[in-house]
Amino acid sequence: MRALLLAALLLVPARLAAWGEKPPLAFLAVPAEDFSDWKALADAVNSTPELKLTLALTPDMVTEAVRDSLSMPLRTGRLELAMRIPGDPILPLVAAGPSSGGLPDILASIALAREKFRSVLSTAPAGFVPGGGSSVAALPSALPALGISWVAVGKGPPSLEGGRAPLPEGAVGQGPRSLAGGPWLPFTPLRCEGRPPTWQEFEAAAKPDPSLPAGPASIVLDEASGLVPRGSLTALVKVLADRSSVWTWQTASEYQASALPAASGPGDWPGWAPAALGDPAVQSAGKAYGEAAGTLRRYQNSGLADLKALEHAAEALAAAQAGRYYRALSGAAAGDAEAARQELRRHLREVYRRLKQTVPASSTAEVSAPDEVPTGVQAEQGPGWLVLRNPAGSVSRGPDKGAPAEPWRLLDLRLDWDAASVGFSFRMAALDVSSATPSAPAGRLVLDAYVDINGVPGAGSPRLLEGRGAFAANRDSWEYALSLGPSGGVLLRAMPDSGPAVLARVPVRVDESHRVIRAEVPRSLLRGNPLRWGYIAAAFAARQGAPSPEGRRSPLPEGTGPDEVIPGGPLGLLAPVEQQTHSSGGRLAAVRLP
Repeated sequence: MRALLLAALLLVPARLAAWGEKPPLAFLAVPAEDFSDWKALADAVNSTPELKLTLALTPDMVTEAVRDSLSMPLRTGRLELAMRIPGDPILPLVAAGPSSGGLPDILASIALAREKFRSVLSTAPAGFVPGGGSSVAALPSALPALGISWVAVGKGPPSLEGGRAPLPEGAVGQGPRSLAGGPWLPFTPLRCEGRPPTWQEFEAAAKPDPSLPAGPASIVLDEASGLVPRGSLTALVKVLADRSSVWTWQTASEYQASALPAASGPGDWPGWAPAALGDPAVQSAGKAYGEAAGTLRRYQNSGLADLKALEHAAEALAAAQAGRYYRALSGAAAGDAEAARQELRRHLREVYRRLKQTVPASSTAEVSAPDEVPTGVQAEQGPGWLVLRNPAGSVSRGPDKGAPAEPWRLLDLRLDWDAASVGFSFRMAALDVSSATPSAPAGRLVLDAYVDINGVPGAGSPRLLEGRGAFAANRDSWEYALSLGPSGGVLLRAMPDSGPAVLARVPVRVDESHRVIRAEVPRSLLRGNPLRWGYIAAAFAARQGAPSPEGRRSPLPEGTGPDEVIPGGPLGLLAPVEQQTHSSGGRLAAVRLP
């Protein structure tokens, strides 16, 4: 009996049409974020009392002027407002990958948008419309706590275009999933290129799909995703106002209340996100986003977070979520893919810059075009080793007028460690052969490495060693400094009430064939995990104790401090290119793993 009753209910929409009753239709509109024709839209809706629709807006779109324009249809219940996240991010892309924040990041974005929405309208949004109707499977169970009762998605399982890869794990639409009893609201999208949809196209889209269970007709017009051209919303609403008597119009919330259980699972708006998500360029960019999100999350949970830096970094990460970048990269939407790549890369780099973190080499490569040259320090690591590599285009300067600059250009700093020692290996672009001697094969070169072992602002010393002409950012104050020069190597410790204290002299080895200067520090003097430290590495030229042209030198007595250097600031740095070009003095930021 129960099965017969359900079968009879599934035939209700068709019977209504046969008996002369108007079939129900729910209309969801997603205007572009810069939509401005509010008065014309409100006039078209107000002209026909029978017309109802749901409008999906970001909180920033709901200005006081917009609220006033839409006040009448809102008050009479013929218009309801649903919420979107600014930028319409592709949620499966945001949630994919082990480094990304997954569902918590999505819920945080939804919660923030919802609070902004409430502050403007003094009421919660009716529902949530993700970019392109692309959701994640775990979302519905988490939304009731936010007061959101439904999520707009596509009808039926999405088809993959062009043989591209399937959606990331966790994306809605990977297989049949029942809508019964859940908040999924499936919609059929209108698609039209170059002009607004016509009445005939709208009517055709509203016809039931014989491959899907019967239910109320539901249509979405999505300008924001580029499925219809800008300006389509106002033009179509004017047409619908003239022919509104064909259907019994419903808002999305009324559609939810009257919808029958459906057997097929929700997907994206057909023809939208599957193409974008499967594109290799989009997957690479999504991986870079996930790494930046993971870096932000680790910084937030470190217990050392600067709230201002965290706020700015979170804003940059949110900007990098915008779906338009990834759709332009895939070619699924009109737009300049190169401009989208550069803008996305700028947002992701801003995350690392605000947190004073090194941009990983892999992340830079993922966002960069093949011919782009990364300008940030690149990091590579493995069990017991870490390499911090200067970017291509790094610069340096000679100590004297006409002197070559290459002997002071740092290529990379490598650290390797075990239970006995920590090794520091500086690789240079060249060695200063003009002043080299058998006892000082690196000539006048002085190399300093400043180590911040705890990341606590102000816990060490912001001033570099005497005469270096620069200082560290407060967050990067150093606890230990290793200086290698003509007189040998010395390890120093920052002292709060006096100058640096010498802990030990360390031997220096020079590999002339590979242009590497190396020293090893006993583990008993330098404890901790080098992967968690921050590093400032700089090159200088010695003033006192430099070798003479005859090959004799006057080394500093054993037990004294590091070599004195000529004034004027660092001659070379391990740093992003932007900082290297201003290395003659000033504040220096430490290089860190994300």
